[in-house]
Amino acid sequence: MPAFSFDDIIKQIKSKKVHPIYALQGAEAYFVDQLTECFQNELLSEEEKAFNQEIYFGKETSVSTIVDALSQYPMGSDLRLILVRNAHELKNIDQLADYASEPYASSVLVLSLPGKTLDGRKKLGTLVKNNYALYESKTIYENQLPAWIRSQVEKRGKSISEQNAQLIADYLGTDLKKISNEIEKTIIAIGASTDITRQHIEDFIGINREFNVFELVNAIFNRNPVRAQLIAAYLADNMNKQPLVLILGSMFNSFLKLYLLKVKSPKNDQDISALLGTRSISAIKEYKTALGNFQIADLDYAMYLFKRYDQYSKGIDYTLGDDGQLLKELVFQLIHLSSVRTAK
Repeated sequence: MPAFSFDDIIKQIKSKKVHPIYALQGAEAYFVDQLTECFQNELLSEEEKAFNQEIYFGKETSVSTIVDALSQYPMGSDLRLILVRNAHELKNIDQLADYASEPYASSVLVLSLPGKTLDGRKKLGTLVKNNYALYESKTIYENQLPAWIRSQVEKRGKSISEQNAQLIADYLGTDLKKISNEIEKTIIAIGASTDITRQHIEDFIGINREFNVFELVNAIFNRNPVRAQLIAAYLADNMNKQPLVLILGSMFNSFLKLYLLKVKSPKNDQDISALLGTRSISAIKEYKTALGNFQIADLDYAMYLFKRYDQYSKGIDYTLGDDGQLLKELVFQLIHLSSVRTAK
């Protein structure tokens, strides 16, 4: 039996046409958690849950307890749901293979393994994959985030431009739960408006128009030291709103894209667009300016600086100041890359 998609399993839950056993697993915990919540909240009615739904945590239960729960008959319902959260922490989980060889038709066993997988070489994993329902969540990579954000917005009946989806992705990073929560909050806040605009993002997600990491990168790319240090000082004073790790990650990604452009030497805007993965005219213009302002040796040194300041931010070999001071130091060096690297 082929593995099922996220949407396949959602449809099975809503239609109540479910399999006796599900394994929800894979690298992206967000999707596993979403399906787990859907089973818990929607497979049974509120009245049915009282006698027919039991939730266990792998670390706190046993195989015998789970099998005993599965063996009981439903009361006032056609199904019983036995859901095991963090099933990868269940001791001797492979002993469930005996149950999986002949499961009860009236019970649904859901094994939730966020960020983990069943051992496919063992009997339980093989039985679930071949005979029942396996969901394998895949990582959403950075370059896939804008498309995913747009799809999530569209599912909620709204729209967002590619550029604004990229803005959210760059600002919030790869935490899908956080992104989803911010999208939901924004959609509620904009009411009848059909499109999530840049202004909405600034107002409800908190990206300040003048003093954010994107404007900081723009100031560095344009070799504008006064503006760069002004923005860095603001961010340094507001680390509670956006921690250094996210700022460094976003800046690094921008410089990495610039480095790749420098190496590839694109011949025109179309080539730049393909390499950046965006059709944004303003983004293309920004990177074209930066290509003229930085040599490959500068960008090599920038990569070294990001690695070093990432270590500093984790307390390695640095005791001179706080995160705000680190950011201001890094920005100064990025603005003056040519002179800084030759002085070393």
